[in-house]
Amino acid sequence: MPPSLVLDLKFAYSASDAYQALDIMGEEMRKDYLKCLLIFDIPYMLIYTLLFIQLFNFLWKGSQVRLVCVGVLVFDFFENLMIYSMIQIFPDYSPFLGFGASFFTSTKWVFVGIMVALSLIGALKKIFSHERQGLL
Repeated sequence: MPPSLVLDLKFAYSASDAYQALDIMGEEMRKDYLKCLLIFDIPYMLIYTLLFIQLFNFLWKGSQVRLVCVGVLVFDFFENLMIYSMIQIFPDYSPFLGFGASFFTSTKWVFVGIMVALSLIGALKKIFSHERQGLL
């Protein structure tokens, strides 16, 4: 599937943009998109959440920053739920689902950015601290 059609990869799209992408996909590609959401994306989001929680446990001992990882998981889950629902009712148009999908996708990407920044800051903090045990 062309990346330009994958709603999970977009940021701040409109409901009409989302439905236009679904229309361009065609029926077969929409079916494949549903399969990918269910077979790959849901397990993937659980795996990356657990990995980042472990990383944050190492980099930020005793801190609650790992809640950012849970935030990414929650927003990714609701993004998938909205996209799944949009595909299920297609060609019917729901501005609520289109806006919801965009909101959750965009918020997920904001949280991903925060998560990456916290990972880099935590790694630098570890590298330059006096307690470098277990790192490098």
